[in-house]
Amino acid sequence: CNLGARNAIGKYLYFLNDDTIILNQNTIDSLVDRVESDSKIGLVGSKVLLNHKNLQEAGCLTFNTGDCWQYGKNEDKDQDLYNYSCEVDYCSGCSLLIPKKLFDKIKFNEIYLPAYYEDVDLAFTVRSMGYKVVYEPKSSLIHMEGSSTGTANTTGDVKKYQYINKEKFYKKWKISIKDKIKKKEILNSKIDRSIVLIVDDLVPDEN
Repeated sequence: CNLGARNAIGKYLYFLNDDTIILNQNTIDSLVDRVESDSKIGLVGSKVLLNHKNLQEAGCLTFNTGDCWQYGKNEDKDQDLYNYSCEVDYCSGCSLLIPKKLFDKIKFNEIYLPAYYEDVDLAFTVRSMGYKVVYEPKSSLIHMEGSSTGTANTTGDVKKYQYINKEKFYKKWKISIKDKIKKKEILNSKIDRSIVLIVDDLVPDEN
């Protein structure tokens, strides 16, 4: 990823895993639209699906142990709760868009080679520089989770680096994450949002 970014010439860099299925043109366009809507957005990620019905994640959360959690895992992708753009702790690296000028300053930290937590670290670094990390639900794709790295923490399985790299991430960012509130409180804060009811003879559009 760092090598590709170094040779890229565009305004934005789009990182896409090879175990994904892009569903439509809006998958990429909506990420560009979101980052261009606010100069303080430094990183934007997609709604990631397990299949055509269920979520893998609608953004991700990070806790004070260094553990991460995929928000909305296995839930219906069409629930309103997962269909508004918002700031998140990080978005999985399977579909990420970032301005090239910003990425060139930080890059993926290679202490996390070969995989895992490099996307979490990238998001924390972007935020430490004063930028927002944002989830954009208009961008969606299917991710074949575990197809390229396995799912078990066994010798020789890349998946084991999820646990190894969590410790590296924690040591680097523990001061920044030590005051994170518990999962239940985070979920309640997302669910307990104001609801606006509009009664009219015409359905309002998003503008």
